[in-house]
Amino acid sequence: MRKKELLRAISFNGTTHLNFPYTNTKGSKRRKSNRFQVRFRTTHSSGLLFWTSKKSTMKSDFLAIALVDGYPELSFNLRKQNDILTVKSDRKVDDGVWHTVSFHRKKRLGEIRVDKIHSVSNMTDSGTTDLNTDGVLWIGGSPVMPLGLPLAYYEGFKGCIDSIIVDKSPIHQILSGEQDIHFCAHSKIRR
Repeated sequence: MRKKELLRAISFNGTTHLNFPYTNTKGSKRRKSNRFQVRFRTTHSSGLLFWTSKKSTMKSDFLAIALVDGYPELSFNLRKQNDILTVKSDRKVDDGVWHTVSFHRKKRLGEIRVDKIHSVSNMTDSGTTDLNTDGVLWIGGSPVMPLGLPLAYYEGFKGCIDSIIVDKSPIHQILSGEQDIHFCAHSKIRR
């Protein structure tokens, strides 16, 4: 692998599912907050960007980030909540243009920001504040998903992902080693 390849956009075709270890700095799988930032472009209105969960049921802890009808959406369940919290942006991002979308969960508060301008947030009812998962973060889709999610969550992401930052640390997608990685046509090397 060459250093230049780390800086190129990765192509996701709907079946590209990458996974990475996802624990906090102490090695724990329990988190009070999560931060994700992704720069991508797509012309598809639906697809799962990120997924992490405890088990494959709707009643266990999970956090999902997906495109639904062209809008970025954050959903999470903290196991003791009665309802799943969903925060949906009011800005469409399926126009084939590069967008930077930030997602932040702090305890029971969820927020989405598109292109550092448009921000939407929501908070769950009182209850637990920790997200407790199996320590695996899926990118582009997941092979195992619980029943009961919006249909868009079952579709893999189709488009290009240029950069991913998780909890202030960049993730280099090509280091996943899960499968062959394909680069997006006409993707330029970032400087």
